[in-house]
Amino acid sequence: MYNIIFFQIFHFFKVFIKLYKYRTSKQHKNRERMDQENKKLLLQFQGEMLRIGTVVGFKHFSMTLQGREEMLLKIKTSSKIHALPPESSFLLAAYARYHSPYVWLRSENQVLLKMTRTVNPDNPLNLQSVQNWKNGTIHVWDVIQELVQYCHNTTDVNPFDVNLNHFYSLKNKAEQYLSTAAMINCLQKILLASQPNVHVTKSISKDIYKLTKVHFQGLETLVQTKSIPILKQYEESQMNRPSKSLPWASNYASSPSKLSPNLWAQQTKPPWM
Repeated sequence: MYNIIFFQIFHFFKVFIKLYKYRTSKQHKNRERMDQENKKLLLQFQGEMLRIGTVVGFKHFSMTLQGREEMLLKIKTSSKIHALPPESSFLLAAYARYHSPYVWLRSENQVLLKMTRTVNPDNPLNLQSVQNWKNGTIHVWDVIQELVQYCHNTTDVNPFDVNLNHFYSLKNKAEQYLSTAAMINCLQKILLASQPNVHVTKSISKDIYKLTKVHFQGLETLVQTKSIPILKQYEESQMNRPSKSLPWASNYASSPSKLSPNLWAQQTKPPWM
């Protein structure tokens, strides 16, 4: 009888250990899969930071890249909110060791800390866009949009308003051509990926239309003045390219009058005859 009881207890522990190992292994695999997915999303987020961080000409904010994982964001605050400073600085970072993007306030702004329900100023801001990031539908411009709306204390503002005077004032047509192309591409991605509200969508679409006109006007000027580097290189290569004359044509050009008709015909015979 004791042997039977001992056998049953032994069998129970054996089954329990197998179940425990199976569960632990499954949790480990799930954790690895989630880590891989988070890593992929973070790399995508870092890539978006690199692309949008080089775009210049937004009305409400400016960006400065500080390596692959950091971007300094300066946002102009609304003049209607007297408690806020004229400009607020943020550090938008996507550190690999944290497995998630975060935003830190880098200027004295107690109002924004209260608005974002952030107790400790040394901690990352409590942003809805960052919390929803792991869903895979949040992009860099969604985080920027939320910050601009906080700084203006309204959701009606278009965070991506373009400072058109910046592009009009560019005297270098090549710089104007490239900068407008970068801004148009950025705005198109924002429209396609984030699908903002109707007001923001109309405002962005108008800016894209105006920038496209400036872009092609600059391109037309560059073509007319032959100021596009690749066109210059092509024309120079064509001018310096030696002319390829056919051997039978060169023989004829030498002195056809000194050759007898038969000999001249043999030496100047084209290769296809």
